[in-house]
Amino acid sequence: MRQLQKAACGLVIAVTAFLGACDNGTQEPTSPSADRGLVGAPEGPMMGVHWARGEHPTGAAVHGRPQPGNITLHNGLIMPSSRTYSIFWGSTWNTAAGDKIAGINAFLTGFGGSNYIHASTEYYGVDGAHVGTASSFSGSFTVLSAAPANAPTVTAVQNEVCKVLAAGGVAPRTDAIYNVYASTTRGGAGYCAWHSYGSCNGTNVQFAWYFNLDGDSGCNPGTPTGSYTSGHTNSQGLAAIANVTAHEVSEAITDPRNGGWYDSKNGENADKCAWSFSPSNSGLVTLTGGGTYRLQMEWSNAAFTAGTGYANQYGQKACLDGITKF
Repeated sequence: MRQLQKAACGLVIAVTAFLGACDNGTQEPTSPSADRGLVGAPEGPMMGVHWARGEHPTGAAVHGRPQPGNITLHNGLIMPSSRTYSIFWGSTWNTAAGDKIAGINAFLTGFGGSNYIHASTEYYGVDGAHVGTASSFSGSFTVLSAAPANAPTVTAVQNEVCKVLAAGGVAPRTDAIYNVYASTTRGGAGYCAWHSYGSCNGTNVQFAWYFNLDGDSGCNPGTPTGSYTSGHTNSQGLAAIANVTAHEVSEAITDPRNGGWYDSKNGENADKCAWSFSPSNSGLVTLTGGGTYRLQMEWSNAAFTAGTGYANQYGQKACLDGITKF
């Protein structure tokens, strides 16, 4: 582990990086599908958009409501294992972080090896490799430069990820998911978060964008909020970004670069169970290490086919809760 303070390219960042040996990661799909996002070329697509409660997309160019039936592979690869990073972007992260930095880093640490990640292991890539339960939290960055005032473009988030890595002296990784948590509030945007992909200096990377969801009823998973560490009650803001992180990371490992698993209306495994929580333990999921969070369920083709899953918002019995290992 190392602690760095560095100024570069107008950034002031604090970095905690957990560095390990490099290995092979996600590659481009062999035959990518058409742009499925809210933003068109030349930017990458916003994939797996986590819509706020009561919001849904309209129009042919955006994600539609999840459709009945299973998700299918689109001739691409999944992430057999992954590394996750957190980037906290905005000038308020050193004064108003509360429990969110520690709580999200604990969430990403506990995600690997949990029953929750196990809910995605039935999915495989065109090469036959399955999603595995190995996911290691590898670094946290606090960036005190001003975050965007409004919803950013995919390119803007990708550029920030690349800039932060360069400023911190950390090489981009193909097997990584870089989670960008901004101080930016949602405002009029109808969504809480999204994930996408791109490259940094020729290295393929995956990343996700999250609004500041403090006091945001449209992106609030409700109670109980859980406890990321013994004796602590998670704040509403932590509970909200932890839930949407579960959504985006689960989608990134099953559809990292637009060639993975989604349905005929581009609904990925988390989209199809969004805002659906297990009736068991009020949806409170225990991750590796003992931290608890209220997390949405994840779609399972096997459970839908067998009729053994919990129902989603549309009554489709296909969702796994990450509480019980199926």
